This record gives sequence, structure tokens and C-alpha cells, in this order.
Amino acid sequence: MTHPCIKTLILLAMTWAGYAVAQDKAPLPPLKDGWSRLQLETYTSGCTLTIMLPARRDYAAAAERSGNPSPKPFPEEQLRASVEPMCACLGLRAAQTWTLAEYMVDSTAKSKPFIEEAIAGGQCKPEGILGEALAAKRPKKA
Repeated sequence: MTHPCIKTLILLAMTWAGYAVAQDKAPLPPLKDGWSRLQLETYTSGCTLTIMLPARRDYAAAAERSGNPSPKPFPEEQLRASVEPMCACLGLRAAQTWTLAEYMVDSTAKSKPFIEEAIAGGQCKPEGILGEALAAKRPKKA
């Protein structure tokens, strides 16, 4: 028999999951053929991992090189909160520009101008920790 507290927690979790799914069902803008909410979520997840994995690795390597026996932990949540919206924006731009089949022919080359624009502070620019780091690296205007 399941404890009543467990049942309450499960009910709360299911309610919250239903709320989160309902929030995520906002209408999508017009997309080219082949793109769907699932395709955009997949794009966002892949893009996020493409940034997060090397960032985590490079952070650990830099911490090791510094010789600090107690480095700050990798800012996983802050970086993810900065990267995911940028990746979602990039995916939406791709989905509004090319059909999924067209995009998949050379996705890296097609994404590159959007990524460069975002990094330079244009459309899809990252906010938060990634945005701050990129802004600090940009040349100062005279």
C-alpha cells in the first residue's frame, strides 16, 4: 500500500507536469515543411549539448591547470539557462527559413550565419552567463 504522502507528491508532480506541458503548447509561428514542436525540441537539446559538453570539459581542464584544490563548481544551471533560449531561437530561425529536408542537407553551414549573428549580439543573442562572457570578448567600440 502506498503511503498517503507519496500519493500526494505523485499527484502534485503529475499536476505540475500537466501544467508545464500546457504552458509548452503555445502556438508555434509558421514553420517550413517537416518541422514540428518535437523537431524544435530535438534541435534545442542537441544545440544545448553541443555547447554544454565542451564547456564543462574546458572548465574542468582550466580548473585543473589553475592548481586550485577547491575550484568553484561548474555553473551548470546558469549556463544551461543561458544556452537553451539561444538554441531554441536558432532552431526556430532554421525552421522558418528551410524545410527540414533542406536544412538536413548541410545543417552546419546553414546554422553558421545565425550562430555568428547571435554571438555578435544580434538576433538570438544569449543572455545570462554566456551572454556576459561573449560580450566581454567583443571588441569595444571606439
